Amino acid sequence: MPTTASSDALWDYRENTGRSLGMSVTGFTVRASDGRVGTVLRTHNDPGRAHLIVTTGPWVFGQELAIPAGLITKVDPEHKTVVLACSRAQAKQAPRYRPDAQNAWDSYRESATDYYTSAEPMNRLAP
Repeated sequence: MPTTASSDALWDYRENTGRSLGMSVTGFTVRASDGRVGTVLRTHNDPGRAHLIVTTGPWVFGQELAIPAGLITKVDPEHKTVVLACSRAQAKQAPRYRPDAQNAWDSYRESATDYYTSAEPMNRLAP
């Protein structure tokens, strides 16, 4: 079981994932421990704020998830795949990032950090 870490580690890319500096993962398939989550729509790579915006399906039925970069355990450029340290359900049940809300980033970062670094074993996913 992964252990909790500082909230800063959650918002930066881990070392040794296979992702090289400047590599774009836009369009890559995102996989959790139990299957496909979606496709990377865009990335935000600012230190301390790094995350992926992942679309889970067609615009009518899908949703967009913001996945902290610290949850990425592997990037496979050959197969265009990003692997996460969580299940599909954990990713999809995480707090929603609503960019149009007042104080959107600060609010999302706080709630997502609480969710992913929680003492609850189901949510304890941070690197």
